[in-house]
Amino acid sequence: MTVLIKDVCNTCSRSVSIGQAIVECSICNCIIHHKCYKSSNSDDSGNFFCDHCSSNKQQRYNPFKYDTHDDEADPDDSVTKLTSILENCTMLNRTMINEKMNDLSNSKGITSLLFQNIDGNKSNFDMMCIDLRRYDHKFSIIALAETNVGPEMSSLYQLSEYSSFYQSTSENKRKGTGVAMYVHKSLSATVDTHLSHLSLNLEALFLKFVNGNNIIEIGVIYRPPSGDFNQALLELAELLDNAPKNTYIPGDFNIN
Repeated sequence: MTVLIKDVCNTCSRSVSIGQAIVECSICNCIIHHKCYKSSNSDDSGNFFCDHCSSNKQQRYNPFKYDTHDDEADPDDSVTKLTSILENCTMLNRTMINEKMNDLSNSKGITSLLFQNIDGNKSNFDMMCIDLRRYDHKFSIIALAETNVGPEMSSLYQLSEYSSFYQSTSENKRKGTGVAMYVHKSLSATVDTHLSHLSLNLEALFLKFVNGNNIIEIGVIYRPPSGDFNQALLELAELLDNAPKNTYIPGDFNIN
């Protein structure tokens, strides 16, 4: 004899009968009666989340609002990929970061990258150095935005076991300018002058890392809010068009 097991509504715990309108959680796939459905548990893409998943779901910044659960979604589409990355990124505390970095401690090459808008080296560089001591391992690369410091002053802001690379700051600006990167001594990097960029709308510093036949580009971006937004997007698009495939770009884009 075959025992028929009925689905149970995750909200009211009553059986779901054939023909009843239902909704399904986009995370755990549990079933809920449509009459038990709470519109507050859905997002802008039309995804529904049960009470349990909704309470545990972290809010993500995702300007694309694309439904990656749609059966017609193209996994190779750029918007789909970006949406998936933003929805699946994970918030880590210091202990979790130390565990992740410990797992990578025996790996070679670029294994970790830290980005921070430092809001002025003069005010906050010492505090950043103190914060870095909380981690058990050194980051491969530390990228900074809004340093307010150019190459001529970079010698005042050195990190032990790191080489520093500073982009020039915007002329006549004492605040809201400057990008830099610190590269661990185990790595070798050169400035990519073709991609590095400085204008009133967008600032960028790109470094090239060569490991055998592999070339990796790391770029740090800062968009001054005082610049022209549309022009900044055009300048950024040109940088991306010229950047090689293996390029990683942290930064403060000031878009949201």
